[in-house]
Parts: sequence; C-alpha cells; structure tokens
Amino acid sequence: MSLLFIEYEKDIETAKSSIEFISSWDAIGRINDKELDCITGTETHTLVTYLKNNYISFKIDQNIIRGSVVLYSVGRFEMYVKEIVTDVCIRFVKKAGMFSKLPKNLRNNLIIHTGMVIQNPRKYGHGDRGVESFISILSNNINNIMPFEKINTECITITDVNMRPDVINELFVRVGAEKVIEKISSQASILALFQTDQYEKAASDLRTKLNNLMDLRNSIAHPSPSFTWPTKDEIIDYIEFIRLLGKAMDDVSDIYVSALCN
Repeated sequence: MSLLFIEYEKDIETAKSSIEFISSWDAIGRINDKELDCITGTETHTLVTYLKNNYISFKIDQNIIRGSVVLYSVGRFEMYVKEIVTDVCIRFVKKAGMFSKLPKNLRNNLIIHTGMVIQNPRKYGHGDRGVESFISILSNNINNIMPFEKINTECITITDVNMRPDVINELFVRVGAEKVIEKISSQASILALFQTDQYEKAASDLRTKLNNLMDLRNSIAHPSPSFTWPTKDEIIDYIEFIRLLGKAMDDVSDIYVSALCN
C-alpha cells in the first residue's frame, strides 16, 4: 500500500464522514427540551440549545452540502489518478536507469505532451520558467545526458476532461501501461464489489458506474430545475466505490513497474 493511497484514502474517508455528519443535522430539531435537563448549566447545553433554537433560521440545505462533497470527492479522485501515473513514471525512471530503456509509448508521449505544454503553458498552469525547465529536461533525456533522474511528468499527465474510464486508460497508455481498466477489474476487491468472478463483467460495470459518477458530478456543478439530488446512501456508495477503485489502481501500478525491463 503506497503513501499516495494512504493519503487519498484518508481524504476519501473524511468526505464520507462529512456526509454522515450533515445527514444527522435534522436530528437537532427533534431534540426534546426535557432531554437536555440533565446538562442544564453546561457549555454543551448552551450550544445544543442555540443550535436547536436556530435550526430553522440556519436554512441548511443538505443537498447543497452533499453535492459539494461529491464535487470534492471526484476532484480528489482525479488528482489521485494523476498522482499514481506520475508515481509510475518516477519509478520507471529509477528502474530503467536511462531514457532509452523507458517504454516506447512513454518516450514518444513525453515529446508530444511536452510540446503541447510548451505551446500553451498558461492553459496547463505553467509559466516561462516552467517551459524552459521542460525543454531542458527533455533535451537531456533525448541526448542521454547522465545522470538520468527526471522526466516531464507534469506534461505526461495533462488532461482537461473528467476522469472517465477511457481517460484513465489513455493516461496509463501514455506511460506504456496497457489495459489498466481490465487489470483493475481483475482485482479481488473490484470483482467482489460487482459480485462476479468474470473480470469482463466487472470492467463493464466499473465503466458504467464511473461514467455515472462523472455525469452526476457534472449535473451537480451545473444543476437544472429537473435535477434529482442523490441520497445519502447513493453518495456514500459512490465514495466507497472510488476508494476501492483507488486501492486497486495502486496495486496494479506495482505490477506495471515490476514488469518493466524484465
């Protein structure tokens, strides 16, 4: 289990806890005054009474808060995918020892995507110094300047669309890791999630569920009058899904690195 996943899981669990907390908010309005008699005069009594008396005036909309947690969770997942791809690249560099021993797809895509960033650095959040650094690093890579310590991982992971299954596949293909969704779907945790022993079915279900989550994310970001907000249980189910997906992706990344140069 990598440190990347440990940090990711911690953030995802925090998101889940936030959903649980806000879902209990309505219980404040149902507190009976007599139930508070035993703590009269305490700071807790003052706080609970204040919350209860202002319950209506606070006008808490659980849908909005839950929706915000969905946006955060999806954003954290998308960042995590890029972190995993970046980590694979870093481990490839350490194991390969020289640019020419990197997977061919990675070598080619470093050139292509470094070029894309150089042409429009602001679009990808980089300035002039970043461009100069990318050019220098790529030049050293191509010309086999030693020691071989760094590649332009910031360029290889650029994307401006939701992290749907095909996008995840594309990012891994860029670094020479083929069929990542299929490999993820063969992990025991994913097979168990979709209650099947067939990775093809698990892959199909995974694609559907992840696409549905991205559709939900976009609907929350741009809600229409007819939009139906997801329930607490639906959101928790999606959050648990991307937690399991993140763990399976972490495990699969080890397989790709182990296979390099063998």
